[in-house]
Amino acid sequence: MNAAAIAGKIALIDRGYCAFVIKAANAQAAGAIGVIIANNAPGGAPAPGGNDPNVTIPVVGITLNDGNGIKGQLANSVTVNVTMVRGGALRDGSLDNGVILHEYGHGISNRLTGGPANTSCLTGDEQAGEGWSDLVGVLFTAQPTDTRNTAIPIGTWLSGQAATAGGFRNFPYTTNTTINPFTYDSIKSPTVSVPHGVGTVWATMYYEVYWNLVDAYGFNPDLAFGNAGNSIAIQLLLDGMKFQPCNPTFVQARDAILAADVVNSGGQNQCRIWQGFAKRGLGFSATSGSVNSRSDGTQAFDLAPECTVDITPDVLDVCAPNPALYTVIIGPNFAAPATLSATGNPAGTTATFASNPASGRTTLTVGNTAAAAPGSYTIRVRGTNGTATFTPTAQLNLANAVPTAATLI
Repeated sequence: MNAAAIAGKIALIDRGYCAFVIKAANAQAAGAIGVIIANNAPGGAPAPGGNDPNVTIPVVGITLNDGNGIKGQLANSVTVNVTMVRGGALRDGSLDNGVILHEYGHGISNRLTGGPANTSCLTGDEQAGEGWSDLVGVLFTAQPTDTRNTAIPIGTWLSGQAATAGGFRNFPYTTNTTINPFTYDSIKSPTVSVPHGVGTVWATMYYEVYWNLVDAYGFNPDLAFGNAGNSIAIQLLLDGMKFQPCNPTFVQARDAILAADVVNSGGQNQCRIWQGFAKRGLGFSATSGSVNSRSDGTQAFDLAPECTVDITPDVLDVCAPNPALYTVIIGPNFAAPATLSATGNPAGTTATFASNPASGRTTLTVGNTAAAAPGSYTIRVRGTNGTATFTPTAQLNLANAVPTAATLI
């Protein structure tokens, strides 16, 4: 900190790891007469909070765009004059249920993650502590009138915004990807702050799981005795914290929730959980590197094999008039039986399943191959159970005669 440059002036400070009150105290100690906290990610202006009776200078928050505007002027040696005026009533966060639940959520996640002997197991750039706290606030205040597409912002009342405004976070919570486009790779963006922005990405992922469970089991505002989808989602959220290791990555946190579902329901919701995470890039093939880095993970949008319909072999060489035989595999968690259909087989051939609807495994036979023209064909098998549909593909290379013997020259 350049104390000489700050003394007698208003200090512009980026939002980041240090608490607002610590930033203000350091600026005041350097002689600043006021502090402006510029958000370090898109969204609303932060509402600086904290409790230090020794801080007497005014402190306000501004948006990322406003902060960049001031920085641009300063970079061009332009003097920026700011008048800080206290306008309207101060809003106390203790009157905002979302704020109280968010902070209470920190107490829960800090105590449950890594076991009861640890209270410092949420560190590193890929930790989701802020996301769990947001989820505690959002899920405990959910309304029966909410839908998947309802935009749920954070902190609008506290920051004096309209109820329909964006709130503190980059995006409001919703399963609508047009409103909230976050995926796993979003944590790599410099516009996504640590830890709040990273936590928002995690919460966005789990919010998809929440709605999959609500769609399956309904919503009941009675959180004490209800057993609807919203209550199941809250219980999984809390129990997942108990299963995850100290300093979990996103992948480890996801796996902990899957493990909690096995204990709670015998794994009845495995595919609903996979579908939620996979939609936002934390699918079966996704990988996380170190919890201390948010740039070494790889997103993926695939489901676990047990939740899908598949076909094998991927490539099959057949000489007419022999039939082409494929094995169709219905994953054990794919709420079977699956209704199957096949397309793409050569004109003149037939495509039949040994059993349809089918569970476990069945055989697809492409017959009457003698009537088809030789060539390569893409066979598509569609499997659906009414709520999920998968269309795996396989290649058929069809020949109409045995190759002649090679001629030696």
